Amino acid sequence: MFHTTPDGLKIYYRRIKGKKPTLVFLHGLAEDHTTFKYVSKAFSDHSQLLIDLRGHGKSSKPHGRAYYLPERLLDDVKEIIHKEKLKNFNVIGFSLGGYLAIQIKGAKKVIAINPPFGRTSMKLYFKVLLWLSKFVPETILKLFEKQGDLFNYAGLIDAYITRRLNTPPYVDLNILDNLLALERTQICDHFILIKSTQDELVHDSPVGNFKQYRVKGHHNVIAENPNDIIAHLKQLL
Repeated sequence: MFHTTPDGLKIYYRRIKGKKPTLVFLHGLAEDHTTFKYVSKAFSDHSQLLIDLRGHGKSSKPHGRAYYLPERLLDDVKEIIHKEKLKNFNVIGFSLGGYLAIQIKGAKKVIAINPPFGRTSMKLYFKVLLWLSKFVPETILKLFEKQGDLFNYAGLIDAYITRRLNTPPYVDLNILDNLLALERTQICDHFILIKSTQDELVHDSPVGNFKQYRVKGHHNVIAENPNDIIAHLKQLL
C-alpha cells in the first residue's frame, strides 16, 4: 500500500499482521524494504511494518536535493506510523534507517545497526564509493545476477544488485550530501546499537549511555551475516 506525503510523493509500505508487537523496519541507502527479508521471516510471529524510504524501492523518486532532507525522510516514517495507529511497536533500522530510527519517539525499543551519526561518523571514501558505483555498467551487474549463488559472496552481491540497480544515483548523492551537511545527529540514549566489527563505511559510535553489541562483518552485515543479526534481535526483542 502507499502513503501520500504533504509534498505529493507516494511512499510504499507493507503491513504484516502477527500476534506479537509490531516491528518497524527501516532500510539503508540504495536499498529497500527487502533488505530485511531474512529478518522478517525469522520474526513472522510479529506484526511488521516495512517501508521503502522516498527515492527507494516502489516509492516516488523525485529529482531535487530538497526532497531528500533527513527531516523529510523521517516525517514520512512518522506519518505512516501515525496512519497505521501503532501504539506498541519497536523500530529496527539499518545504516540510513538506523540514523532515522534513533530519532523516532514512542517506540518501546529502538535498535540501530551501523547507523551514521552525522558527517564526522562517515568515512571519507563513503561518498567516493557511491560516486564510482554509478559508472558500473548495468549489463555487468545483471550478468552477476544471473549467476545466482556462484559469485554471491555471503549475499553481498545480491544485496548490491537487486537494490542498487533500482535506486537512481541522484537519490544516493542527494541524501548523502544532506547527511554530510549535518554536524551531528541529536540522538536519544535509550536506543540499542549493533555495530559491525569491520565497518568500512561508518566510524565507531560516539560515547553514550546506550547499550552496544558487536557482530562479525562489514557495513552491510544484514546481507553478510543475517544469522548473527537475527540471533541478537531475538535476545533483544
